[in-house]
Amino acid sequence: WGRLYMEPVEEGGEDIDERIMNWMADEFLSDTGIDLRKDRLALQRLKEVAERAKCELSSSTETNINLPFIAADATGPKHFNKTMTRIEFENLIVDLIDQTIEPCQKALEDAKLKPTDVDKVILVGGQTRSPIVERTVEKIFGKKPSAENWRSAAALRGCPSRPGSSRRRGSSRPSG
Repeated sequence: WGRLYMEPVEEGGEDIDERIMNWMADEFLSDTGIDLRKDRLALQRLKEVAERAKCELSSSTETNINLPFIAADATGPKHFNKTMTRIEFENLIVDLIDQTIEPCQKALEDAKLKPTDVDKVILVGGQTRSPIVERTVEKIFGKKPSAENWRSAAALRGCPSRPGSSRRRGSSRPSG
């Protein structure tokens, strides 16, 4: 059977964090007139909370984002307290997820495989646990991704680990 390993060159997690950060900043700006993007400390706090929200939305349908004392103006301290739903989250990132479809199809093509030739899809990285990623994998490969631990599974099966490459078993070099 064919083994195919494909990993994007660029990390998607940072882009996704940035989308959540911008959503929070836009919401706060709309509510208070204060742009948190102009405050370094506020941006750091947004980043930390965005990472946590991203993880929580992989297993929950919503998350509460609470940042007390995120800013202040002449009227006093301002707080950010909003709920982000998984649907809102997925709408923010759907274009980023869709950008992974073509590289997957190209990796299959380079390896001269059809989606039905792939026995198991093992996802790599934290964001791959997100339901939108799992649905996209199922759309591309016609099967749900495997739930097994990706590191040990990839190593045990002899999958190469080269970012940005696709490789078929027996091939001496990445294709593409």
